This record gives sequence, C-alpha cells and structure tokens, in this order.
Amino acid sequence: FQRKNLERIQYKKWFGAIDKVEVNERCLITFHPHGILCIGILLGLHFQPKSTTKFAVSEILLNMPLIGMYCEKLGCIPATEEAICNALTSTSVILCPGGVPELVSKKQYTRRFGFLKIAKKMNVPILPVFCTTEFYYRLPCPFESFRIYIAKEFGIPIMLPPLGWYGTWLPMRTPVKLQTFKLFYVKNDLIKEQQRYYKFLNEK
Repeated sequence: FQRKNLERIQYKKWFGAIDKVEVNERCLITFHPHGILCIGILLGLHFQPKSTTKFAVSEILLNMPLIGMYCEKLGCIPATEEAICNALTSTSVILCPGGVPELVSKKQYTRRFGFLKIAKKMNVPILPVFCTTEFYYRLPCPFESFRIYIAKEFGIPIMLPPLGWYGTWLPMRTPVKLQTFKLFYVKNDLIKEQQRYYKFLNEK
C-alpha cells in the first residue's frame, strides 16, 4: 500500500480514459467538487508516475489508526496553513477548498478563503481543476443544514453510504473527465479575491 505501487496500476482498464492535469510550475491546486474519494485529481495527477504533489486532507483522517499511516505514505499532509505552506516551499499541493461541507451537501461550498490566503502568502498561483464525472450515486438524506453545520464545525460527514459500481464501494466504470483552468493569481483583498475566484470558476 505504497504510493509508487498505486501509480503502477492500470486505472484506464477500469475507467476507460483519464484526463491528465499538467502542472508546469509550483502551485496550489484546488480541486472541485470534493466528491466521495476525490478520484479525479488522484488519478489525473497525484497518482501519475513521477508526481511529487502533496494532498492536503482533514487532520481527523490522518489521526485515525492505520488509516492515518497509510495516508501519509500516499503523500497526504494535514490541511492546515502551516503544513500546506511548508509543503509549498518544495512542491505543489492539492487541496479541496469545499471540504467536508461540500462532500455532505454535494453543492459548491464557497465560504472559505484560507486557500487564497496561503497562495498569496507563499506567492504561488492557484490551479483550479474541476471534475465533471460522477463516480457514486448519492441517496438523499434529511437535515442538510444541520449536517453541513456538523461538517463545518467538526469535519464529520453525516450522510448515507454512497453507492458505486453495482451498488458496491467501487467507483463506477466511467471516463474520468477533468477541466483544468488557467492559473489564478491572488492579488488584492481576500474577500474580493474570494468572489473573483468563484466567479472565475463558474465561468466554465
């Protein structure tokens, strides 16, 4: 269960085709939407041979017994400002700004701007990547506003189990379609840049 071993798997035999993300300079890669397993960016970039990217994930995940150890081996780091900034000094970092609230609601979560602060602080551009492929069915679950609150405050996703290929936990066998945007440079006030970023993203 090492990153190099996962890079050798022929994922195209399952998905048919996988769009790749080209990263030509050190940057903060933002992935949308969060999705169940972030399959698009994992296969399109993170698990590509010779990739050195780090993947910023919830600290809860990294603190879980065994799972946390495996995540570290797969190139994951805590989704904290300090950890991301340290990693950006030497390589690109993947981050899902929507986080657990976006995972729970399946809607774009636009209230966070910490990723913009990090990009400005480290003087690196942001490379937004959007996945248009659905890999799992999502059964409706009530009390969405309450579940989003729990996700925001505690990072805990309260939702029904997702259903993939033939109702299993395997993702559906469908091509991985990714849209890579132009580099986004953070320049001004973070609140204004937050609005400009999501406007830029929704012009896809």
